[in-house]
Amino acid sequence: MFFSDGIEADKSSFARLELFEKAITLISESPILGVGIGGFAKAIGEDDGRLSPHNIFLELWVEVGIFPLIVLFSLIIFWCSIYFWTFSAFSISLLI
Repeated sequence: MFFSDGIEADKSSFARLELFEKAITLISESPILGVGIGGFAKAIGEDDGRLSPHNIFLELWVEVGIFPLIVLFSLIIFWCSIYFWTFSAFSISLLI
């Protein structure tokens, strides 16, 4: 089992932290436009094009920049507000 051995879990955690650090470094180098779609692996010097920082927000910011990240956060806030307004209106109508 993958997490049955503490050493394997530590290696995995350390690898993720390294990817997070590399993503933050790339963000600091190109925060507005990013490095291009699918460009994270190439930007950190890996041959495998499937490598990602394992965080959707970091990946979006690294690859396409800050503006799509703002759009994503705006959509999340919008969807959550619609959900909570609908839920609270429904709850109040049940009480009446």
